[in-house]
Amino acid sequence: MTSFRPGLAIFCILLFTSQSVAQIQHFGNLPFRETPYADFVGIHPITKLQATGIKHYEITYDEQGRPVKVAQKVGEEVIPFFKDLNIHYLKAPVTLFHYESDKEIRHFTDDKGDTISVDEGTTYREVFINNKMGQKEELRFENKIGDLVNNSWGIARYAWKVLRDGTVVEKRFDKDGKMVQMRPGLDFYVVHFKYRPDGFVDEMLHMGKDGKRLTNNSTNVARDNIEYTKDGDFKSWATFNADGKPVNGNSPLIHKGINYHDTYGNVIKFEHFDPDGNLMMSAYGFAATDIILDKYNFISCYKFYDQNREMIENRGVAYVINRHDRLGNEIESRVYSKDNELTLLPGQGFAVVKNTFDKNHQLISSEFFDTNVLPTNRKDTGAAMVVYKYQGEERSELKYDTDRTLINQ
Repeated sequence: MTSFRPGLAIFCILLFTSQSVAQIQHFGNLPFRETPYADFVGIHPITKLQATGIKHYEITYDEQGRPVKVAQKVGEEVIPFFKDLNIHYLKAPVTLFHYESDKEIRHFTDDKGDTISVDEGTTYREVFINNKMGQKEELRFENKIGDLVNNSWGIARYAWKVLRDGTVVEKRFDKDGKMVQMRPGLDFYVVHFKYRPDGFVDEMLHMGKDGKRLTNNSTNVARDNIEYTKDGDFKSWATFNADGKPVNGNSPLIHKGINYHDTYGNVIKFEHFDPDGNLMMSAYGFAATDIILDKYNFISCYKFYDQNREMIENRGVAYVINRHDRLGNEIESRVYSKDNELTLLPGQGFAVVKNTFDKNHQLISSEFFDTNVLPTNRKDTGAAMVVYKYQGEERSELKYDTDRTLINQ
């Protein structure tokens, strides 16, 4: 994300404060969405008291029930952006919504309230354009002066049309007008989305580039069936070819994925299956994953398993446990073998890293330790400690060895 000086946030703040606030609600999570066409909603509502000690989403609504602000928070504090699993279309600590007669315009701020650009610094605002029936028909990604820009997926513009049966037809284009695929790893072009009565996608059909017929993509998938729980959790997906036969496809090259969630909607486990219902290794290199959350609901650890549910070890490393402060800053990481012993990270030669942050959540130092948690010089850089200095948006590094000798100038 690229930030701008605070004065540039004034326009966005004025837009937000000019809209009347009718209600503020807190949610444990946001739902998985396959397309930005879907309405912006929260799932797993929680009380303000429950929200005091955990990561959550605070949504502010106007008198018409439309969101005007979405903030990622712990208690009353906006946190540095934490990318939750399966949430594609929230991109900043705070998103501000402004409505015109036929438009919905979104701007973004960081945890300090400064206006920022998202999508790796390209997108300053997202502009949704509605048709005469109030349905979204276009989304444009724009820079500060209103020029069309490609987002981080290479998409500059979405175009939608709603058919009589409620099916939403979606196409995507880059800034040069070339049709582009749905997202990296999913080469669907013209897509038909079929929705359930509760507003969640039930089925996603790939209609090729001409939009005329059900078409297999490069992994032989033409249809994704998607299942949600009654609480709005993304329960599972399954892939089929144009003839309706189950196939292993899309980027994980599996037939079915199943997600498991906690009471706040956080993913805590997922599994991959073949068409016969057997646990299988995906193209990602694992068959199942356990996800451990800390007390603030930040992801602390992933543990990966094979098709026999044996823990996978990669060059001696089985898992890493990350410890966060209450605002999500990663203050410590420890590397473990499948025997649950500290082990050195291959090629880098440390088992523990400890980070410190300043009051603005900027990383100011990192220290590296061996399996006995004693200071050690990294194998790749020779540094036992790195001190970070900032000047504007530029960051420099001072590296020291275990004797606290400066090893770079």
